[in-house]
Amino acid sequence: RPFKKKTTHENADQRFIKGKNKESKQKADRSSAAKVKQLKLQASDFEDIKHRAQREQIKPLKISGTIAEGTIAILQDVSFCYGEDAHGNSLPVFRGLNARLESQDRILLAGPNGSGKSTLLQLILQELEPTEGTVMYRGQVVYFPQNALSELCSTHGTASALSFLGDSVTETAGRQHLGEFGIKGDVALRSIQSLSAGQCVRLCLAKQLLHVSAPSVLVMDETSENLDVETRHSLSDILNHFVGTVIVVSHDQDFCMAFKPTQIWNLHPNGLCIEHTA
Repeated sequence: RPFKKKTTHENADQRFIKGKNKESKQKADRSSAAKVKQLKLQASDFEDIKHRAQREQIKPLKISGTIAEGTIAILQDVSFCYGEDAHGNSLPVFRGLNARLESQDRILLAGPNGSGKSTLLQLILQELEPTEGTVMYRGQVVYFPQNALSELCSTHGTASALSFLGDSVTETAGRQHLGEFGIKGDVALRSIQSLSAGQCVRLCLAKQLLHVSAPSVLVMDETSENLDVETRHSLSDILNHFVGTVIVVSHDQDFCMAFKPTQIWNLHPNGLCIEHTA
C-alpha cells in the first residue's frame, strides 16, 4: 500500500486551503480596481490631449473693440409693460429703472427667469420703446440675443454659412472672413442646420462683424449654453479682453466665474439693484 503524503500548508494547492481562496479573490479584485483606475486616468489624459489639439486646430475667437467717449446709455424712470389684464390694468415687467452705462463698464445682468433681463437689453439698445421713462443710447454694438441660435436655424437652416453673409460678399472674401472665425473649408458650404452650436455662434458673430468692425459695446445674452469647450474658452477670453462696454446675461456658473464684472445689476419687478464690484 503506497505511502500517502500528508497535505500541509507548504505543499498544498493554495486555492483549496480555507481562507486562501478569499485572499486570492481580494488580491484579484484590488488588481482589477487598480487597472480600471489606471484606464480612467489614461482616458482623462487622452481627453485633455484631444481638447488641446482641438484648441490648436480651431481658431480662437477675437473681437477688436474700441472705447467710446463718454456715457453709453442712461435710463431714467424706465418702466415696461406687456399688454393688460382682464381689468384693463397694465402688466408690468418692471418699473422705475434708473441706471447709467459708461464706456468701460462690465456688467453682469442677473435676476430670476422672467424678470425681464432680455427686455432690458432691448430697451438699452433701443430695439424696444419704454412704456414710461426715457432711454439714451449711443455706441456700435455686437449683440448676441438669447434666441439667436434658434432663429438662425429656423430662418436660415437650409442655407450655407457662406450664403448667410449676404449677396454683397464675394465667395473669396466670404471664405476668408469665415476662416477668421474658425469656419474653414467645406464647413463654409454646409447647411447651417448641420453646424454645431459653437459653429453657429461663430457664424452669428462673423455676420455682425462684417458691418461693425470695431464695436464699442458687446452684449451677450445666454450665449454659453451647449457650446464646445474651445468656443466657451474663446468667449471667456473675448469678454475679459474686450476694451469697450460689456453686458453679460448668463445662468452658467462657470461662465459667470470666468467673467470679471465691474458691476452686477440685479433686476427685480420693483427696480434695479446695482452692486459695484470694482
